[in-house]
Amino acid sequence: MSDQTQFTESQQRAAVVAEARTWLRTPYHHMGRVKNAGCDCYTLLLEVFLKIGMFTAAMEAEVYPPDWFLHATDDHYKMRILRHAREMVESFCSRTEMTQPGNVVLLRASGKRGSIDMHGGIIAEWPKVIHAAPPCVNLADVRYHPAFTGGRLEFYSPWPSQNQKESTSNV
Repeated sequence: MSDQTQFTESQQRAAVVAEARTWLRTPYHHMGRVKNAGCDCYTLLLEVFLKIGMFTAAMEAEVYPPDWFLHATDDHYKMRILRHAREMVESFCSRTEMTQPGNVVLLRASGKRGSIDMHGGIIAEWPKVIHAAPPCVNLADVRYHPAFTGGRLEFYSPWPSQNQKESTSNV
């Protein structure tokens, strides 16, 4: 699916979850971007949204160490993900309280250097999330999986909120 504009939001959400499911059991590999060979939690999100045509940037130039979050002072993780959107961050991925399939969930944890987003996944059916963590991409219940504990969960939707849709249609 390359032109997602012809599909309804529910069809796009289903496509995101379906593509994410094809990555299940892909080994965890830092900065990997190859299905069935390796990916990390960041590159999984990039590749899923890229595959269905919601992200346009194919390459990530920035190299990041496996322990990047130990040295971060700002939200590199969130910004790396959100900057690949077709539209500006504000219109592409907005913070929401909705746990709908296809939305992105990020773990925001506090540390010595402040609060940062440090892990993420795609909601399959709440509270089940598809994410990459050693040993592989898996479907996990965020209430019990250690990768999602120790912080606050934040939800982001790649689809415009109802308010954004109404303001756009009135222009």
